[in-house]
Amino acid sequence: MAKKNEYPAIYIEWCDASANNDAWQYEDDILDWAKQDTVWLIKEVGFIIKETKEYILLASKYHPHESGNKLDGCMKIPKTWIRKRKVISSF
Repeated sequence: MAKKNEYPAIYIEWCDASANNDAWQYEDDILDWAKQDTVWLIKEVGFIIKETKEYILLASKYHPHESGNKLDGCMKIPKTWIRKRKVISSF
């Protein structure tokens, strides 16, 4: 069973790698596409499962189970990709 305050809930904004797969394009069009900040900004809410100097490990949901916590929707995000974070609360 998960202990109270075991997994803090967090709102996080991070930049993901992105690709432009629209076939052949002119260089100017590609450079304009690369300037768009909205292309790669991800906004997410999850539970902090683990945090190190290099990354944060989030789960979108967890199930406190007598045999051990079950996790789903896990994502490991490099710290250098994180732009904004705010702890929402603890459960």
